Amino acid sequence: MNLSCTQVQEEIAWGKNLTEEAQSHIFGCINCGKLALEFTTLDALVNRDLDIEIPLDFVERVMLRIEGKEMISTSEWSSRFADWIQLSLGLRPVQLGMVYAAVLIAFLNVFRFVMGVILPAVT
Repeated sequence: MNLSCTQVQEEIAWGKNLTEEAQSHIFGCINCGKLALEFTTLDALVNRDLDIEIPLDFVERVMLRIEGKEMISTSEWSSRFADWIQLSLGLRPVQLGMVYAAVLIAFLNVFRFVMGVILPAVT
């Protein structure tokens, strides 16, 4: 039985011990041979350079951090936004208040325009 490229490539990807038939297919097929070489090189690289020891309590620490996170309230988002504006623009609190006021006035002007011009024209 001749193995198809898909079957051989699946065996290579899963890291299975290749049968003689699969090995002969790899020597005769350029695509499968290239894939086998890439996987062999990748395996050698990973086994050589990634000798990292994961601490025993790593999973527990990650889960505690995840469980410790709560939903962020609207007021917290507002304060984060204010902090971002203050940091990014380097504004003092008075200047930041003026920026908020200007943004509010701009939105009110848009609302007034929609209510005064757009809606009467549509109706």
